[in-house]
Amino acid sequence: MKNVYIFTIALSFSLFFGASAQHTWTPKADLPNANLGRHHPVSWGIGDYGYVVTGTTSQLGTTNDFFRYDPSTDSWSVMDNFPGLRRSFSIGDVYNGEGYLGFGFSQTGNTVLNDLWKYNPTTDTWTQLASCPCQGRRHPVFSINQNNGKLYVGLGDNLQMNLRDWWVYDIDTDTWAELETFPGSRRHHPFHFAIGDYVFAGLGHGTLIYDDFYRYNPVDSSWNTAALSPDVRAAGTEFSYNGYGFVLSGDAQNHLPTNPSIFWRYNPDNDTWSSMPPHPGFSRWAPGSFIVNGTLYFFAGQDGGSQNLVGSMFSFELESYLNTEQLTADMPFTIYPNPSKGVISIDTDAAFTRVKLVDKTGKTITDMPFSKHLDFGSVAKGLYMLQLTTPNGEVVVHKLVIQ
Repeated sequence: MKNVYIFTIALSFSLFFGASAQHTWTPKADLPNANLGRHHPVSWGIGDYGYVVTGTTSQLGTTNDFFRYDPSTDSWSVMDNFPGLRRSFSIGDVYNGEGYLGFGFSQTGNTVLNDLWKYNPTTDTWTQLASCPCQGRRHPVFSINQNNGKLYVGLGDNLQMNLRDWWVYDIDTDTWAELETFPGSRRHHPFHFAIGDYVFAGLGHGTLIYDDFYRYNPVDSSWNTAALSPDVRAAGTEFSYNGYGFVLSGDAQNHLPTNPSIFWRYNPDNDTWSSMPPHPGFSRWAPGSFIVNGTLYFFAGQDGGSQNLVGSMFSFELESYLNTEQLTADMPFTIYPNPSKGVISIDTDAAFTRVKLVDKTGKTITDMPFSKHLDFGSVAKGLYMLQLTTPNGEVVVHKLVIQ
């Protein structure tokens, strides 16, 4: 039987999840013109670089600016502007080393868009592709299935109403076709990603903010209901990686922020959700993200605390986290009793080397060589994190309640 460890820990303690830098969010260089902030950027991780294009700033409104991020130097470069209309509320994805961007809203003509563009980073060129023969829209589903080379678009809003139609774009033939309608309520700002043979979509904002989730099968154009997310959510950022889907930040019911934010992982193999360490501070509305060489970069959006647009960025070692998570599954342990009066035992065959007790502020209460029997009877009552270190420096974390 597999034990449940750090992955069910209360989110409010995630900022001190693990003692190693692998499991913390690290500040990185701000976006150019960070003082203006930005919401609804389109972002890609392609090769060794991250890319950010378009979005809305506090002074310029909808934009067509374009930036490239180099993780090796933690620095940004200003690229030539995107050649299409200035826009925001657009969406993008990556296929075969090229970035795709489409839809959104432009203050030029105050219009919603249905166009589609492709960016080639090798030649630094943009190509306009066939526009969707559908209604223009803001923040729709926009996911490319890597297995069949097709882009799926649907939902979003056209300024007057939310939508629930569903379309496919064939990258090889540059053609569009309409498919079976999305089975849930009309909505905008949903979360979505493609994993394996399927496309997943749901959550988002309609008459309410939703937690329902659905799986689309391109083989027979059918929809199936998937597991509900841990709570309602809209207007965050999403991505797939290593066979999982991820939902990060965004707003809760009534478009209210949360502190701490959220970072959820969806496992399509068993149709389950789990929580991961969220980024520091309040949740952000309409942020961006990209992954480069296993590292997640999260940036921009409207800060839920200050309500200001921001340009700050954090990184998270996603691949390392997932690898360490697998390591913990291979090192089962049980802490008992929990809750306790402070005297606990650890039942494990793993060769841990040190044990550290950390309070909810991140302060280390005690740090000592590992023992299977520990006495924290002199420690104040409260909720703590017990951090167990392996011989190779990995840190496994477990919640401990002292009564």
